[in-house]
Amino acid sequence: MWKKLVLFLGFFIWGISAKGQVFTQTFIDRCTGETKVVTANFMNGPTTVAFYNRVRVFTPQEATNGTLQQWLLETYNWWNALSPCAQAATQTQQAAQQASQAVTSITNVLSSPLPTPPPPPPANNTPPPASGNTTSNNSSSSSSSGSSSSSNSGGGTSEGGGSTETKSETKSETKSEESTSSESESGGESEGEGESESEESSSEEESEEEESGDSGKGLNPIIVSGDVMAMQTLQGNYNSVLSMGVSKSSIYGDVSYMGNLMIWDNLNQYALGGNMTKMFLSDLFELDFIENYSVNYSYSYGVSSVSVGYSTIKTFPKLGTFGGGINYSITMGKGITGTITTFAYNFLYTRSFVFSNKLTYTPAIVYTTSPIGYLSSVEKTYVSKDKMLVLSNGIDYQISKKFRFNFNWTPIVNTNKDIPMINMFIIGSKIKI
Repeated sequence: MWKKLVLFLGFFIWGISAKGQVFTQTFIDRCTGETKVVTANFMNGPTTVAFYNRVRVFTPQEATNGTLQQWLLETYNWWNALSPCAQAATQTQQAAQQASQAVTSITNVLSSPLPTPPPPPPANNTPPPASGNTTSNNSSSSSSSGSSSSSNSGGGTSEGGGSTETKSETKSETKSEESTSSESESGGESEGEGESESEESSSEEESEEEESGDSGKGLNPIIVSGDVMAMQTLQGNYNSVLSMGVSKSSIYGDVSYMGNLMIWDNLNQYALGGNMTKMFLSDLFELDFIENYSVNYSYSYGVSSVSVGYSTIKTFPKLGTFGGGINYSITMGKGITGTITTFAYNFLYTRSFVFSNKLTYTPAIVYTTSPIGYLSSVEKTYVSKDKMLVLSNGIDYQISKKFRFNFNWTPIVNTNKDIPMINMFIIGSKIKI
């Protein structure tokens, strides 16, 4: 009995003191450098505590027995794992950027005309040496000399042969000169015509090459794109992102280059990327497969990441486009001791649905995972089983020959239970110049 009374009085006194407490906890955000102060006033009993994106009601007893303190630490560690400078955020940002670039590159390639074949090399139309004319002249000379010799031998039997010989030689030489002159003039005209035809053929081929080059340039202008993006963070709120891109195809359209710059509204995050796409054609001059090479750099609250990637894409007219690729990245900076190196691979499928000459819908699925990583600070290789699924939904509307409007919704799902699904919305346009 006395023991119960003592325990009751003890809890009563402890409850009164707890109600009069004001709990204060200070945290320094290692990502943004901001100071977070959490204050919980228990003067009137239970109170609501908000810390980052989490909210919970605590009683005075939970403040004194350590429940509140434990919850604050858990929330702080949770946010650090999902903060803009965390590895998970960097990987998600890279996956979204790479998926967007891959889908944009494929869409640009598939919506462009097939490459124009290069013009054939110019033919060699230089006429051969006029050897036939020389032979003809020699034969004429031989004939003339033979005729002359015959006349001399025949005329030597009579005295009157001198007159006949002179006439014969005169006629023979006259005929020989006329023959030679005629053949020479004929040969000269032949050579002149050959040179004229060669010059005309060469000029025609040069004209065809110029026309082919001009047509190639006309089919492959510079495309400038400007997009406004709403990108959800791992904490649930949204950031506005300005994306600017430029792309250009080669003269024959088989190689295209694209550059992209993304700037966040907080001015503490940006990304810069570039890629090259190469089209390979079959013997029948039909699209066979596509190769893509990419280089990306991203910065987020003091953390930098550089990645390089390669992917190959195969197109089937009735089934769609399938692809696969690999990616290698290095992350370093604030809050990271040493560097983090990751190796990733991905698979892609996309298909375009053309509803009209102006409206096209292009869904895409990108599966990506980073199974192997290396921590230089502890010189240790780690294995990750987390995977991401990027679902891109792009709508493209051709307003005019040079202006296109596009909208895209891309949800990103992660198998890691601590990383929620995030959404990315894009509204933009593309202009040919």
